[in-house]
Amino acid sequence: MSWMAIARKDFRDARRAKILWGATGIFLFFYAVLLLTSSQGGRSSNEAAVDAIGGLIFAGAFLLPLVIISMGYLAIAGERESGSIKYLLGLPNSRREVLLGKFVGRSALALTAVGISLVVGAGMLLFQFGTVPVEYLYYSALTCLFAVVFIALAVGLSALADTRGKAMAATIGTYVFFSFIWVVPGINPNDSVAFVVEDLLGMNATPELYQFVQNLSPVFAYGGAVDAIVFGAPEGENPGPNTLDPAASDVPFYLSDQFLVLLLVAWIVVPLAIGYLRFRSAELG
Repeated sequence: MSWMAIARKDFRDARRAKILWGATGIFLFFYAVLLLTSSQGGRSSNEAAVDAIGGLIFAGAFLLPLVIISMGYLAIAGERESGSIKYLLGLPNSRREVLLGKFVGRSALALTAVGISLVVGAGMLLFQFGTVPVEYLYYSALTCLFAVVFIALAVGLSALADTRGKAMAATIGTYVFFSFIWVVPGINPNDSVAFVVEDLLGMNATPELYQFVQNLSPVFAYGGAVDAIVFGAPEGENPGPNTLDPAASDVPFYLSDQFLVLLLVAWIVVPLAIGYLRFRSAELG
């Protein structure tokens, strides 16, 4: 059995467990609420449709990760706790093949759920406004990438854990940290940077530094990429505190929309690499 066979088996098993259809149903419900309750309001059809897509950012940034991690957090930890991981490794498969197969299988599951929802969402836009703007294609591509990011996080953290409970705690904790704690006054990373750079070192921290730190969260990197690429916001302007001056024309590369996409790709590679480094030497009992 290769990693491809593991991926196919993992996808089939998850589909039989109805995870796929449950996630798709949740996405479709919120898409219906957000898109079918939007009105044209005297604007052109295209403008109204683009504004409706803007309402999907919240669902994409905060709802999607919570649903996606439920698809991935048991990928390896569940196999370890049940003891079936020994069967997978005895076929034989290397631990790298198991990790890769699990990641590919769960990614296919997530992309299927998200893809179905996006296709139906396009139908909702067409029904409500009579058009599907090109911006929706950009939004769809970034949302699919974002879904894979949280699958990678969930699978990587699952590879670090030896029980279901630890895997669940790690994935939910990571989601809460990067989604909500990231902007809590007094404890968010920007305030930590301000304390170190300005209070301890006595230096002036630039708005670019604060914006870069905020973008390190995959949630805010996704939100910033959608805002810049889909809606054409000035590069470096990201919703939330410490945004840059929209009038600034010389935005450094590390705040550009291209760099935000690279950050999302890094959030796929790094958690999987860390998870593998731990999993390859872990005692399986």
